[in-house]
Amino acid sequence: MADIYLITCVKKKRQEDSPASELYTSSLFRKLKALAEKKSDAWFILSARYGLVKPSQVIAPYELTLSTMPKRERAEWAEKLMRQLEEEISPGDKVTILAGRRYWEGLVPVLEASGYEVSTPLKGISLFYWHPWLDRELADDSGE
Repeated sequence: MADIYLITCVKKKRQEDSPASELYTSSLFRKLKALAEKKSDAWFILSARYGLVKPSQVIAPYELTLSTMPKRERAEWAEKLMRQLEEEISPGDKVTILAGRRYWEGLVPVLEASGYEVSTPLKGISLFYWHPWLDRELADDSGE
């Protein structure tokens, strides 16, 4: 059983094609990435444009967010992402999603129905409080 982290994309990006782990440049993304690297066996980025993205995958900058997508398009995005994810993880894996509701709402039921243990630790936490939460998690030396 592997610990898999899925982290959200962010608006602030480089202007040139880059490995996904370097394309997103905000301090929030850097903290999400650091936590995923610290606590997971493998991690991926949830991209509104590309779906599931490996950190080393080179992608072009884009302007798209699930926050403004109609519900039907978000559902299609979640289905595409689930197909991509099934190629990378195995039932029984623990999946932690560090993203806003629009990014996990269509995924969680499908993942759970497919046998994955799913956690959304930022659920119910205002974006304003993500930084302090991430700071505490990154300072936790217990490794859990």
